[in-house]
Amino acid sequence: MPKIDPHTATTRHQIYLQRVATHEALTFDDFLRESDKIVKDVLGRVNFDTRKDLTKTIAELRERLGVNYDEWTKLLLNDLNELSSAEARFSSEVLKNATIDQTIRLPTAAKVWQSANVIPLQTNTNGESKLLQPFVKDFTSAEVSRINGVIRNGFYTGMAVDEISEAIRGTRVNNFKDGILDISRRAANIIARTSVNHVASTARMMTFEENEDILNGWIFSATLDSKTSTICRHYDGEKFKLGEGPLPPIHISCRSSSIPDIKSEYDIFDTAGTRASIGADGGAQTGKSPYYNWLKTQPAAFQDEILGKKMGQVFRNSGISTDGFRKLTTNNLGEPLTIKQMTAKNPSVFATVDN
Repeated sequence: MPKIDPHTATTRHQIYLQRVATHEALTFDDFLRESDKIVKDVLGRVNFDTRKDLTKTIAELRERLGVNYDEWTKLLLNDLNELSSAEARFSSEVLKNATIDQTIRLPTAAKVWQSANVIPLQTNTNGESKLLQPFVKDFTSAEVSRINGVIRNGFYTGMAVDEISEAIRGTRVNNFKDGILDISRRAANIIARTSVNHVASTARMMTFEENEDILNGWIFSATLDSKTSTICRHYDGEKFKLGEGPLPPIHISCRSSSIPDIKSEYDIFDTAGTRASIGADGGAQTGKSPYYNWLKTQPAAFQDEILGKKMGQVFRNSGISTDGFRKLTTNNLGEPLTIKQMTAKNPSVFATVDN
């Protein structure tokens, strides 16, 4: 790895991780096609004359779809295991290339994978979480139940078998994007993306902790584009001690990452380098700064797209600092506030808004 500062190296690598996540999500397509064949086969052989027919159909689908989806979750978990050790090696290389004459310690692959499985994965910003294995494996029961729920409801509401099949598989006129199976595809995408970032983030933190003597801690780094969540904007650029702070992913499909905060006596870089971003024109670069500092450099129309027209005017015209704006729009936990709550917090800033 060439001599690249940690922020640049990690940000570039985060783009690679998004590609890995996309690959893992796309592996589900083959299993989705198999599920479609299973549903078509099973529903093509029933008349739903009695509740016995319903029970038999649901049992067969539970068995066959369960086996099919379990194969995908096993494949995903195997890939995540391999990813965990690869990400630890990458993080050690980042530290090696950013420090002066330091021996960088690498956590064992077993330790990294174990940590990925015992550190909770946040599923939303309300503090709800799951462990990695249940998060992935529960996909099977959730999606099989979703399909069987449609069948059960169709039976008791008098739907024809063809109508039930269409509700599950989707319609040709909408390219089969309006059925339950497409919801399963989107769910698999979410699970793949969230779990990839969780494993990568855990591996990174395990490597930081192995080398805590050369670090002050770590820095929360959000992706700089229009899709960044409010809570990730809030934490972007904040520094934390090792073992503290909201370790990404902090919500479903979170793309944020962690950057090592190297002690100055070991850091060979005078600046934090650049961060890849996607601005109004795409592909822009910006120096290291919290999300709202970056947003200041974007056109007003782009700011309004992210914040809404009213808050965009406050952002540009109220005269408060970018950090002041961050504190205005969120509570101490980084959760977004309503305009009513923000007005109560600081009514003067809304005097600059056109009503």
